Amino acid sequence: MPITDNHILNQLTKNNIDYMVTKEGIKINGFYKSDIILLVLNEETGGFLAIGRYDDKREINDFNDLVNYNYDWWLASHWKFEDWKMPDSNWIEHIKKLGLRLE
Repeated sequence: MPITDNHILNQLTKNNIDYMVTKEGIKINGFYKSDIILLVLNEETGGFLAIGRYDDKREINDFNDLVNYNYDWWLASHWKFEDWKMPDSNWIEHIKKLGLRLE
């Protein structure tokens, strides 16, 4: 399946999340510390592998997996700087929909 036919791209577009399809994979904005993560096809599972800063990797099967990954990044870093008190504004609504706490 071509990367552009994937349901995750449809979910990103539907949920107003900025992304760019490149020859490396899908770059998604709004993740803490590095701001961008890269999604690459995982040939073994048919899903995606998210690659973040420091080569941090996580299996991604749907949009909620991305929301949880973003939330985990925020939890790990929001206390470090005043500007990081809240997640990226494009993700807040989706974090709240999953019932995750922003305190």
